[in-house]
Amino acid sequence: VELKLDRFVTDRNRMTCGGASPALDMILEFIRMKHGTTLAAEVASVFVYEQTRSRDELQPVFSLGRLTSRERRLEQAVRLMETAIESPLPIAAVAKQVNVSPKTLEVIFKKHLGIAPGKFFLNLRLKSADRLVVNSDLEMSEIAVRTGFASLSAFSRAYRKEFGVAARFRRAQNL
Repeated sequence: VELKLDRFVTDRNRMTCGGASPALDMILEFIRMKHGTTLAAEVASVFVYEQTRSRDELQPVFSLGRLTSRERRLEQAVRLMETAIESPLPIAAVAKQVNVSPKTLEVIFKKHLGIAPGKFFLNLRLKSADRLVVNSDLEMSEIAVRTGFASLSAFSRAYRKEFGVAARFRRAQNL
């Protein structure tokens, strides 16, 4: 046996690690290799914990910790989007605050996440909405407002398109 100080090691068809957080790093790397960066980042977001947030704030919807490389502008754009769930900013405004053109922002998102920034932002809002649908007793109209939809019908259409079921049905399934 060759001892290594690495957080985790892949040797042929075996993966080994030492400790809890290296195990998470290892499985996320495995998911990234098999299914891509976006899915690995979504799985990583389930484990996000930021004690600096107040008790009533939602957990961040997207974890930046598993990106294959650090991209400051992408990180800034995602965090800005997370703070604007209730009042979504136009992508041009996000780009301006990150000091890039909308086209450059699109290139950055597609390169690192494989998705356009507008679609990413919509997905972020819908994931936040899904958390509220499953984990709260808020009216659907209130969830629509809190996740930046102009109307209940717009929210309902987008939710059904993303998750394949109506929000009310999803809530009923989780009772």
